[in-house]
Amino acid sequence: MTGSETTSEFTLYGNGDIELSTLVTITGVRANVRMPEATFLDFYEIITRHSLNDAVRVAIAGMRMAGHEPTSEETLRITALLSVLKGNGDLFYGDQEEAMLESTYRKLVNREETYEEAAVRASSILRVNYSRDTWRKKVTRFAERKGYPKVGLRQRNS
Repeated sequence: MTGSETTSEFTLYGNGDIELSTLVTITGVRANVRMPEATFLDFYEIITRHSLNDAVRVAIAGMRMAGHEPTSEETLRITALLSVLKGNGDLFYGDQEEAMLESTYRKLVNREETYEEAAVRASSILRVNYSRDTWRKKVTRFAERKGYPKVGLRQRNS
């Protein structure tokens, strides 16, 4: 064989979960995972900011912290799924700023981040210097464009 063929499916559910399915025919690897959209965005952020290999290392480290040493087949599945995640993330969000706005909105709604923290993270990832107020306005316009409820000025859960 000269190459491999990969088929994949991407499903976004109403509750915010995302399901990724993939089949890589050259290796016969099948993988399927359903995750919250926030987790999808976190992995997408790692892949776009760093690399696919870094995202695979994070996933494997999570398995090890839970007391499970991944097999070589599980590592192939993780790699295949994260490859699909990257491709579908690019299609779904269009660009890094869109993904960062979505991620910020979700983290604000879930009280995982403040606007100040979000502006610092966005500045670092997008390599543009955003003030708290500038990023807040971008997130507000993003939420309005998407039809999302407004985010209150809440503090992060401690």
